[in-house]
Amino acid sequence: MLTAAEPGPSLTALAHGLGVHAVPVADLGDDGTLAAWLRAGHADAVLLRPDRVVLDVVPSGGRDFTSTAAWASLLHTTRSPAPSERTAPKSLLRSTT
Repeated sequence: MLTAAEPGPSLTALAHGLGVHAVPVADLGDDGTLAAWLRAGHADAVLLRPDRVVLDVVPSGGRDFTSTAAWASLLHTTRSPAPSERTAPKSLLRSTT
């Protein structure tokens, strides 16, 4: 999450919940390009995907992201990393050897 200024409590809580850092662009030490990019986009903060695509925006003067409901459910899955003991023997993917 990139922010134009120090994030407020709601953005800090969201960043913590997502397991990401809220990074003020002033702390990046660039030449002001990212701060100018946020200003040009009328944004106080952006949530970036790992491939650098903007997932959501906090508009200038806003307090929260605009489309949280659209993407929040995509961040969590109900699948477990390994089959449970109860379902493993019945799995279609079990080895037959």
